[in-house]
Amino acid sequence: MSHKQANGRPNQYSVEFGRVAPCIPVTDIQRSVDLYTRVLGMKKTFENGTPVGFVVLEKERAEIHLTLNKDHVASDRNLAHLIVSDASALYEHLQ
Repeated sequence: MSHKQANGRPNQYSVEFGRVAPCIPVTDIQRSVDLYTRVLGMKKTFENGTPVGFVVLEKERAEIHLTLNKDHVASDRNLAHLIVSDASALYEHLQ
């Protein structure tokens, strides 16, 4: 099957995109893992490094990658949108 590019020309290949796994820089990886696992119910499925500097977390179709960056400074440009079935229920849980 041929798909068209934004310029209207056909692609010569067909690629299906799956879920996205954002990589989030964190200054304290253990504290971050605790938040995502204990509070949000995600499961750690992979970790790497000694000490650990990279972790993969999953829950249902959501996947988040945490990477240790002790000098990271959060800003309004460092974000990932987590799509959930009931944002109000999640908000209540977090309160």
